[in-house]
Amino acid sequence: MITVYRVPISKEQFRSIPSAERGLVFVAGHILNQIGVFMKLVRFSTSHTSEDPIESRLSAAQSQLLLRCLIGVLVEAWEFLRRPGNQKIIGIYSASIGDVGAASHESLKKQFGKSGLLHKLRNAFLYHYPKPEQLDAGFDWIPDDEDWDWYLSESNTNSFYFSCELAFGYAIMKNTGEPLHIGAFGTVMQQVMQVANTLPDFLMPLMRAILFKNLGEKILTPQSGTAINNAPKIDDFWIPYFAETEK
Repeated sequence: MITVYRVPISKEQFRSIPSAERGLVFVAGHILNQIGVFMKLVRFSTSHTSEDPIESRLSAAQSQLLLRCLIGVLVEAWEFLRRPGNQKIIGIYSASIGDVGAASHESLKKQFGKSGLLHKLRNAFLYHYPKPEQLDAGFDWIPDDEDWDWYLSESNTNSFYFSCELAFGYAIMKNTGEPLHIGAFGTVMQQVMQVANTLPDFLMPLMRAILFKNLGEKILTPQSGTAINNAPKIDDFWIPYFAETEK
């Protein structure tokens, strides 16, 4: 069973928060929602391997697409937080976010500033489509005996142009600078998971500090919400690639 608590906040209470701080709270909450949804989707998409080799292949590619969406969310979140106005607010509340919040903020600055890999992937592949020469680097790196086929069905939702994803995937991995495919994938995954797990540890204390200052500490006192009794275990639920469509 999952117990869900409710935190009632009215429009008038939000209205009492200065506009810039209110906007930061709204976007920070949206970012946390996005991270939660895409983390679950990636887990759901990778929780099972089909015995059918084609379905297994396409399910793995589907997982990669979801992971790339998560990368885009993380980079856009950091770009939002880097805006001068938001940096000013963060500075004001830096003493009120606690040790975990402060340490997470410092970790994020190092993670985004160390290699710039996630920014590079966002700018070249995720929120902007790559140039031919960028795809050529990945194309040349793909083993000749990989699956270059396209899989077509009566519906677009069940069709997949597999070799197109190969070109994207290998081009993305090529940007890591790693000499081996497995090392390149590991580098991307490590950075994505580090940021995805660290951002909430910074944003939640920041949101809490803004609400406490403007609305008082009682604002986050949880109240009765609901109980979810039929939620699947996260590792038992699988999003397959293929789905029946209505005729």
